[in-house]
Amino acid sequence: MQPVNPPSPPDQPRLSKSKIAALEHCPRRLWLQVHRRELGQFDEATLALFQCGHYVGELARHRYAQGHLVTEDHLQVPAAIARTQELLTATIRLPIFEAAFERDGVIVRADVLEPDNWGGWRLIEVKNARSIRSYQVRDVATQVWVIQGNAVCLSAAFVRHVERPLRATSRNPTVKFIDADVTLEAQRLAQGRQPVIDQARSVLEGGEPDTKPSTHCDRPACEFRKHCLGQAGLTIVGSSL
Repeated sequence: MQPVNPPSPPDQPRLSKSKIAALEHCPRRLWLQVHRRELGQFDEATLALFQCGHYVGELARHRYAQGHLVTEDHLQVPAAIARTQELLTATIRLPIFEAAFERDGVIVRADVLEPDNWGGWRLIEVKNARSIRSYQVRDVATQVWVIQGNAVCLSAAFVRHVERPLRATSRNPTVKFIDADVTLEAQRLAQGRQPVIDQARSVLEGGEPDTKPSTHCDRPACEFRKHCLGQAGLTIVGSSL
C-alpha cells in the first residue's frame, strides 16, 4: 500500500496534529510555534505533565503482548511513513504504535493502531486525563482525516484515558485505562478538517496575528503567554491576566 497523497512542497511548513490544535486554541500560538519558536517558555509544572503524558503512552503500549513501534522520529518522517506502510500490509497484522501518515502536508503519529479483526483498524489516542475534552476529540478528528486520506480503513476511534491522571512519574504506577468511543463525533469533525487546514496555512503565510491575551492563554497554558502579555504591555500577576 502506498500513500495516496504527495508530500508537501519543500517551501511549505509541515503541519501536525499539535499545530492544528494550536491554531484552534489561538492562531497567534500557531504562528509563534512556527516562526518564533524560541520565544516559548515552559514552566517546570508543564514540563512534568509532558513527561507524565509520555510515560502514560508507554504504559498503554505495554498492555499489548505484541506490537510494532515505529521508532523513526520527527527528523525521519519519510522513513516513518514508509515503515508504517510496511506494517499495514504485513501478513500478520499486529498493533502499530506511533504510526506515521501524511496528507496535504499534515503529519500525524497515531498512538495506537489496533487491528479490528475485520480487515480494518481501530485508532486509539492515549491521554493522561480523567475525562474527555473537546480538543482531544478534535485531535482524533485530525488524525482520522489524515489516515483516511491514505486509504486506510478505520472502523472505530477511541480516546484511551486514565481513571486517575499521573502527576509525577514513578517506577511502578498503578494506572487504570478507560476507552471512550468517539467514532461518530470524530468522523463528523473530520469532514470539516479541510477548512481548518486551509486556515492554518493562511495564518502561517501572514504576519504575527494580533490576538489579544485573555483567559484562553491559561486554558490550556500557552508557552508564549509571557511574550503576548509583554507585547500588550500587561503585567503578570499570579495566574491572572
